[in-house]
Amino acid sequence: YGAVISTYPSTNALTVTNLDANGGNATLNVVIQGASDPFNHSVDLDLNGHDLGVVRFKNSERSVNALTVPAAWLVEGENTLTFTSTGGDDDVSLVESVQITYPHKFTADGNALQFNVPAATAVTIGGFTTANVRVVDLTDPQAPQFLATSVATTGGSTSVSFATEGI
Repeated sequence: YGAVISTYPSTNALTVTNLDANGGNATLNVVIQGASDPFNHSVDLDLNGHDLGVVRFKNSERSVNALTVPAAWLVEGENTLTFTSTGGDDDVSLVESVQITYPHKFTADGNALQFNVPAATAVTIGGFTTANVRVVDLTDPQAPQFLATSVATTGGSTSVSFATEGI
């Protein structure tokens, strides 16, 4: 488990890179474990100063939450998610996990990028530091396929272009 959630705010840092602010909403998955029993828990969530609302659950339940977050609330780099119990001093919970999925530019992070695109789509991904780039189609995980690519380097940055198969 992670941080203890009580009336004293606790925070989690969420790193966001290559944010596509025009790509739609993000999804924040938060799992909280009740630690005080019997108790009706009430946990206020705040992301970068924006109120995400209150999560309520009972006793030692495990509370699983998927929250929609406007991409405009995210910043490139470190984002701060704050948890605060609002049920008094005996309202104690634990952070089990936090995960954010957000619209990401077609730019590699550390020379890698995992993404989904529709069939028969032309794609260009930049941000590579090497021309040794391979694209693998995992539509069928039991039969991965390497796609034909075109690699270009301009001004120290390398990009790869390819087209997905299908109709």
